Amino acid sequence: MAVPDHAGGILTDPARPALATVLAATEAGGHNPHQLLKEAAARRELTPPANPPAS
Repeated sequence: MAVPDHAGGILTDPARPALATVLAATEAGGHNPHQLLKEAAARRELTPPANPPAS
């Protein structure tokens, strides 16, 4: 599969480490992170919040 055009933005997104942690915990819990992300994307548009919380 080719790398999506938006991959660079994902890799530099400041929320990426938190997402990676959650996905790793999901996988460690016996779930399929790819499938869970597909299901979440099907339920709603995955866009950043208008006012993200301060780190």
